[in-house]
Amino acid sequence: MLAVLVGLLVGLIFAIFVVELKSDEFIVGIAINMFAGAHLSLGYLTLFTENMSANRGFIALAVIIFGRANPVKTFVAALMFGFFDALGIRLQVMGIPSQFTQMIPYVATIVALLIVTKRQITKIKIKKETE
Repeated sequence: MLAVLVGLLVGLIFAIFVVELKSDEFIVGIAINMFAGAHLSLGYLTLFTENMSANRGFIALAVIIFGRANPVKTFVAALMFGFFDALGIRLQVMGIPSQFTQMIPYVATIVALLIVTKRQITKIKIKKETE
């Protein structure tokens, strides 16, 4: 009982620091996103245009899902999707129509999400069978 009370006290003391850390991380994340948006609009095009991100938010969300919010796995997933994006650009030079080469990153994203979903379903089935 004493351990529970001490644990609660420690939790209350450190909860203040956790809230402060989360708010600091949130502010840093916002600042990084602001710089990324400024770089996208001013670094490449020098002006703002509609659809300048080419709907890559879907791919970014898929990277986080595919990496399961683990920084190393997310980094590897981002490299993989970046590779497929670059592959699509390189294939345009070879004479393949741009409609097909622009599909490559999105098809890779859908395939990766299907693989992750299949693994999760398999784990759930195995877990139910063992219970």
